[in-house]
Amino acid sequence: MKNYWSQASLRTKLTFILVLVSTFSILIVAVITNIVASNSLQEQLENNFNSLATAQAGAAGDLIAQELNALRALSLNRALRERARSANNTLYPNNNPTAIQNLLAEKEAEWQTANENSFLVQAPLNNVASVDLAAFQDLFANYHDIWITDKHGGLVAATTKVPHFDYSTDPLWQSAYATGESQDQIGEHVILDDRLLLPIVIPLRDEASATLGILYARYDLSALLNILETDSSNNSTNNLNIDLWFGDNTLRNMSPSQITLDLRSLGNLQALQKETGLRRFVLNNSESIVTLAPVNSNGEEPLVSSLDWYIVVHQPTEQALAPVNSQQQVAGMVALGSVLVVAFIAHFVAQAFSNPLRNLSKVVDEMAHGNLDVQAQVTSQDEIGLLASGFNNMNQQIRAAFEALEDSNRELEQFAYIVSHDLKAPLRGISNLADWVEEGIAEGDHEDVTEYLTLMRQRVARMRALINGILEYSRAGRSKDKLTTVDVGALIHDIVDILQPPETFTIDISPTWPTITTEAVKLEQVFSNLVSNAIKYHDRPDGTISITAEPAPNSFYYFAVADDGPGIAPENHEKVFGIFQTLHSRDDVDSTGVGLAVIKKLVEEQGGELGLESDLGAGAKFFFTWPQKPTQ
Repeated sequence: MKNYWSQASLRTKLTFILVLVSTFSILIVAVITNIVASNSLQEQLENNFNSLATAQAGAAGDLIAQELNALRALSLNRALRERARSANNTLYPNNNPTAIQNLLAEKEAEWQTANENSFLVQAPLNNVASVDLAAFQDLFANYHDIWITDKHGGLVAATTKVPHFDYSTDPLWQSAYATGESQDQIGEHVILDDRLLLPIVIPLRDEASATLGILYARYDLSALLNILETDSSNNSTNNLNIDLWFGDNTLRNMSPSQITLDLRSLGNLQALQKETGLRRFVLNNSESIVTLAPVNSNGEEPLVSSLDWYIVVHQPTEQALAPVNSQQQVAGMVALGSVLVVAFIAHFVAQAFSNPLRNLSKVVDEMAHGNLDVQAQVTSQDEIGLLASGFNNMNQQIRAAFEALEDSNRELEQFAYIVSHDLKAPLRGISNLADWVEEGIAEGDHEDVTEYLTLMRQRVARMRALINGILEYSRAGRSKDKLTTVDVGALIHDIVDILQPPETFTIDISPTWPTITTEAVKLEQVFSNLVSNAIKYHDRPDGTISITAEPAPNSFYYFAVADDGPGIAPENHEKVFGIFQTLHSRDDVDSTGVGLAVIKKLVEEQGGELGLESDLGAGAKFFFTWPQKPTQ
């Protein structure tokens, strides 16, 4: 193995190392990602289950609380209280407990054998109180039956024939009456004709809160179970079940969805009462994800809280954890696919690492033969990559030096043309004037000689100005001044004060100006040239000059100097920016034609643009852009 490794090519070694490292990294990342994602999905599942159970428990509790409040409101009905008061006063002529008990026992025995049409049965079904009870039952249709008793337990009004006449021995009635200290009660649920009924008793009290009797009702829980069935059916595709549990061995929903719990499942649920959260255990021979929430009302009704009912949300583990299992399968497939892809591309990556030296040598050879456009391909940041970057930087510097040299050569050619053309004219004038001076001296014409000498001085001064203009143009953009914070508005006012335009001129300066960081001398030179040109070349003594500023894109400002002077023909717009180019005779206007060429270089050095909008007779507007901060 050692000999094989030492004899293997660099490409083979790199391929092996890449595959090994990448596979290990992918597996580590896949495992961590899978764990994190699985935990997140399970946490989300638990939150969903808990939220659903809590919401359904609250809905169930609110429903029971609403019914309690409805019955409490019914207990205040005057007809019901008067019926109970009347029975207390008329049915029991003496208050002998034994006599009352015997009377009730006699009525109870008769009730059990009486038919529907007997007076004993019809009397509680046909009175003012029973009419109000029937009206209430029509409004609240989920009540199986409703009746009231007097304070001794005897039946006085009902909506239908109820099981008993005497309720004095009924445990729920006794708990509600509590020897006169009456209180609302909810009894244990009962099953009657496959219907789940909830007994509810509410005391009837007079104005002094003395107990007159008991309002007794049996509420049909089908409405509550129907809520659970609706939510269960909405999740039927995932086998998600929502059931009501009374703490016994049955999970209840709308029939036939009831589940009879085995002892193991019942024990698991009872253990879950003490531990909130999501649990995974066997529920009737099916492993399930289960959570529960106690039924309680949002209004914190004490009777509802005391019911010890629970909403149980459960789902087979296979369906509940399907997203987690699916994610794990996807993660495994992605990891396997990644390993295969890495193995496939490792060969090409290794080749990319083994070829840069050969490629770099080719680049150096081409550079040595004068091809400065070639670039070394930088494929990494290692020593070979740094070496390639160094060659590229050196190549860029050489190419920039050549470009600068070419620019200098072009400027030299332009200067040579200027020297041979623009400087030749004053030299010819000086030569001619020298001949004329010589002739004037020979002829003794001293007056003409004096004039010729004056003209000669003018030609010399013009030549000096041209030479200074050449020097100024050549220096433009080559030096760097100190950066300062410039209040451009204050700079404009200083420039106007220095130039001292004629009093008949109107200088309109915009009220809003920026503060920028720049080379102040160069910006001042640009504004000074444009403003002085607007004054110098104006064709009227009452001219108007406007100087404005506004933001421009890419962190630049747009500055403009506009006048209402003679204007410039469109065909001369490019000409005015050339060196020594003027639109007026130098004998008419003292100008070298250098100013606009110089400031054009200064503006372009800052990364801006200089332009002109004008037409003959329409004034001229010179504008330029200048950066808010120095460009790199």
